[in-house]
Amino acid sequence: MTMRSGTTTHFGKGSVAALLTATILAGTPSVAWAQQGEDTAQEATAPDGDIVVTARNKTERLQDVPLTINVLSGEQLINEGIRDLKDISFKTPGLIINGGGSETLTRPSIRGLPSTSESDPTVAIFYDGAILPSSAANNIAMIDLERVEVVKGPVNSVYGRAAYGGAINYVSALPVNTFEGRFLGSVGNDGQRKIQGVLNIPVVDDIFMVRISAGIDKYDGGWQDQINGLKQGDFEKRAAQLSFLLNVSDAVTANGRVYYGNDTFGMNPVTFMEPNCGVPVTNFSPFVHLSYTCGRFTPRAFEVNPKSQAPGIRGNDREVWNGFLKLNFDMGVGDLTSLTTYSHIQQSRFQDFVGRRDGLPFGLIRVEDTPLLANAPIIRPINLTVNFGNTGTTEDFAQEVRFQSKPDKPLRLTAGFYFAHQSNLNSTDIGLDIAPIPAGFTIRGNATTCALFQCDRIFLVPNGQVSPAKTVGKTKSDLYSLFAGAEFNPIDGVTVSIEGRYSMDRRELDSRFANSSFTVVNPAGQVPQVNYIFRPVTSALNPTGAPVSANFNFWTGRASVQYKFDESNMVYATVANGVKPGGFNPRAVNAVEQAFGSEDNITYEVGFKTELFDRRLRLNAAAFYIKLDGLQASGPSAFANQAGLITTNVGAATSKGFEIDATANPVDWLTLSGGVGYADSTFDEGTFDFGFAATCQQIGAANCDQSRIITVPSPQGNRTVFDLAGLRLQAVSKWTASVGADINVPVNDTTKIFAGAKYRYQSRQFTGTQNIVFWGPLNRVDARIGVETGPVRVTAFVDNLTNNKTVDGVGLSSNLNDLLFIYQYATLPFLRRYGVTAEFTF
Repeated sequence: MTMRSGTTTHFGKGSVAALLTATILAGTPSVAWAQQGEDTAQEATAPDGDIVVTARNKTERLQDVPLTINVLSGEQLINEGIRDLKDISFKTPGLIINGGGSETLTRPSIRGLPSTSESDPTVAIFYDGAILPSSAANNIAMIDLERVEVVKGPVNSVYGRAAYGGAINYVSALPVNTFEGRFLGSVGNDGQRKIQGVLNIPVVDDIFMVRISAGIDKYDGGWQDQINGLKQGDFEKRAAQLSFLLNVSDAVTANGRVYYGNDTFGMNPVTFMEPNCGVPVTNFSPFVHLSYTCGRFTPRAFEVNPKSQAPGIRGNDREVWNGFLKLNFDMGVGDLTSLTTYSHIQQSRFQDFVGRRDGLPFGLIRVEDTPLLANAPIIRPINLTVNFGNTGTTEDFAQEVRFQSKPDKPLRLTAGFYFAHQSNLNSTDIGLDIAPIPAGFTIRGNATTCALFQCDRIFLVPNGQVSPAKTVGKTKSDLYSLFAGAEFNPIDGVTVSIEGRYSMDRRELDSRFANSSFTVVNPAGQVPQVNYIFRPVTSALNPTGAPVSANFNFWTGRASVQYKFDESNMVYATVANGVKPGGFNPRAVNAVEQAFGSEDNITYEVGFKTELFDRRLRLNAAAFYIKLDGLQASGPSAFANQAGLITTNVGAATSKGFEIDATANPVDWLTLSGGVGYADSTFDEGTFDFGFAATCQQIGAANCDQSRIITVPSPQGNRTVFDLAGLRLQAVSKWTASVGADINVPVNDTTKIFAGAKYRYQSRQFTGTQNIVFWGPLNRVDARIGVETGPVRVTAFVDNLTNNKTVDGVGLSSNLNDLLFIYQYATLPFLRRYGVTAEFTF
């Protein structure tokens, strides 16, 4: 079966015609590295103090770029102890990172556009132009980076894909023609220990250079169960990287890199909130709950289970391969460049989904009694830990070929093509810790667990072990796109650029269901005494077993105009659109919901960049207005007969706001920095939640606005829905702010003392579209002090100085979502970490 969504035009007919006529892409110089993998030998901070980005084979001042970009240099990453994307967000106005403390579930959002659906991310993560196609790999080990660049606003047309609301690009250090290196070691509380090393070797002078780096980072975890003393949040990260630069001739160069990471994380530290509003629906332990939770997330006591003994049940593990190869040919009038990128990611993620050290109660029965089904006598109750998670393998290959005019031409042109193939094999699992079950026994649901597991279900497989619940599926995507662009200067001081891309994305789903939750029956519907088999589950998408596919074709583009008053002052305006392709709902029972459509946005931005007081003050500001349409969200179906959650296009939204960041050097030894971001993102009229109306009525007027319960037409007649108009989008903060101060005081010609502190604020976030439950605000402080003498630098640091415990993210427990009682759970942040780091360079 093939479903075609047709070609979607998002820029308007006039704009598309202009894009076609212009044959565009070179566009915004500041972000061309995203797919081009430009050389990175230039430091992120030039000798005169300018922050630079590389594009079109040249270095450009950040202050000359008509786009909002935040840059963290490699030196800043090391000196300030920046470990992961969360730390990067603390220094970037408008960027929010939600996710688990283990770093494996990071979800970036920019300018009020959340990353909450199961489709493509809102913000893409790249490593030298090679996409990191899984959220499990977003937090790579930053062992040898030249800089990190955060680009705000849609840049699909530059990156080719996934950069719907912005992009984050890790830029590795390019080998240089000097023998040099760096070694770093760190120790701290809760078992922190880290070693990193970098070695640069000029193998053949000025012709062939290599750079080798490696590191290991360990942590024993900071969250501790006060009853049994067990900890969670531990990890061991191992990484290595090899890069090279080959100058074949004056006209031909090649450079590339391979990164390998092998990381083991314990289970995410999580906590749950007991429902506190509505009417009671159960009266048996441990499910003595009310119907819902309201207000600020208030966690119950933190509990840790012993490590599971069930086969395959582990924490959050990942293996990452990522690399690129760039070939550049100088053709005189321009450059012909080939960029090949590849990523391979294997990951497993399991989590105790009820957060109770004694698990959930089941009924222990004899294997010989299993034919009795629900009448099998329960010998005694037994508590077992229930884990929920997934395992997966993701591969991504991309090839780009482009031609670019030389940057000194009056008309700079770019044109090329791009191809990417991605496959993802994923298994979603529920596993019980079966270690406490005696030989010859199995389990079934009892009166306590009827609401969670059917009482007539016996959890047995042929080898006598307890059956896992498993759903396996494979998705594939083949993306083809053509791009072009032009940039020119119509009058002195004015630069106009326009870029665009036409993409054809064919996606395919092959659902492979292993078995349904803990059910074993024979084809006749009876439980046999021997030869137990799994009950197969039929997919609504492919009941014959054949894969299902859909085509998503779309335009993306960006146009900008900038005016430079002088070398230190510039204003600009841009308009750009982003597209997030659609996907599939394997469990959909209604044909119109088997595939969901694309989500798109159009972003308008104006800004200025200025340097004042002999360049001692740098001030950049931008205002934006974003219209979103076809919002992809996970939630109830528009059909009353659809059980469970699916992804649908729920409606439209608007985000508007501004960002300001500044850096000042009032005296030579003092640097002050700060920034503020404001994003007011709300749902538009005509956006509804099809499953929350009854819950809102049950919660009552004190906690839920009853006037939002309305009746609207649906495919099966009129439906009572919850109106979302005017409510805030979930998992984004309206306000973000960062301020910091750094001092560097010379003691003599070879020694200096340094210190610094950073403060981050994020206003509260809502866990759902209904704005009933929220968490935050976040207030966090990091500090450091140290001394540098010659090649040695020693730093004492403390992260999260006040031991702030504001959660990283809140959601519904997915396996309890369809029951009358609902858990709210939260992933927990890293607690206070302090220690000492020593660095030696040569």
